[in-house]
Amino acid sequence: MAKGTPDRLIGTIQKCCAHEPDFLSPRMPALEAIFRMLLANGNQPIPAEELAQQLSELRSQHLYPETVEQLLGPEPRFYGVRHQDEEEA
Repeated sequence: MAKGTPDRLIGTIQKCCAHEPDFLSPRMPALEAIFRMLLANGNQPIPAEELAQQLSELRSQHLYPETVEQLLGPEPRFYGVRHQDEEEA
């Protein structure tokens, strides 16, 4: 098991795991893919438009940013993914 701070673990995922061919798969649930995209981005915010574009490319089907926003919902869920407040930006 890896030891370290969350930032260090995210950095390891970003540098190593995110480049593995099966890190993102068109067969995984959309919310899992979004979570992994955020980890690959160093846990930094990604606009819904960009997430929708990446998911569309991954799944070879068009997804709208509104669909991504609906998946994420107004409250943190399974993965703790939440909308960034304007004060945090």
